[in-house]
Amino acid sequence: MLAAKAALAIRYDALGEDTNAQLGVETRAKLEVRLRNLEEKGLKRISGTGKALARADKYQHKR
Repeated sequence: MLAAKAALAIRYDALGEDTNAQLGVETRAKLEVRLRNLEEKGLKRISGTGKALARADKYQHKR
């Protein structure tokens, strides 16, 4: 997902009419806030209440 967003941002920057870097600055600020939140709180579930931390255990395939 991150690679797709980066590719779109690069195309927008290269082909856009704007001469300022406002999109890049805003996107970087959002990314830094998101990374900071992940570092502080750890992984969380997307579904459900979202209050509990996600399990990071290795998946064991049952045969």
